[in-house]
Amino acid sequence: MDQLEQRRTERLTLSVPIRVIGTDPAGEPFTEDTYTLVLNQAGARIALQHRVTPEDSIRIINLENYNEADFRVVGATRLSGTEAAEWGVECAEAGRNRRRKPKTSAKGASPFRWPWT
Repeated sequence: MDQLEQRRTERLTLSVPIRVIGTDPAGEPFTEDTYTLVLNQAGARIALQHRVTPEDSIRIINLENYNEADFRVVGATRLSGTEAAEWGVECAEAGRNRRRKPKTSAKGASPFRWPWT
């Protein structure tokens, strides 16, 4: 089975402005305004200047509608010394919104039920 067949849900390349609140590996709290790179029903890939580690818990706020949820850091997908690193995150509250219908916009209904869209 190839990697695409192993995916749990379809991915959508979408840049959504977000605020990430967490704690770095040194134990220092941080808040960073950044953006998503890819979304799926379970989580996202995000750009982040601050370092985090797998299994960290972070809070993400969608800066377009101010919905928020807790996420678990799955791991790095790309690390960089000078640019933002890319991290996979999974919603720790995924079950809470399974009943919600996707919001509609001028572009139509989103096929994705990201936990706070």
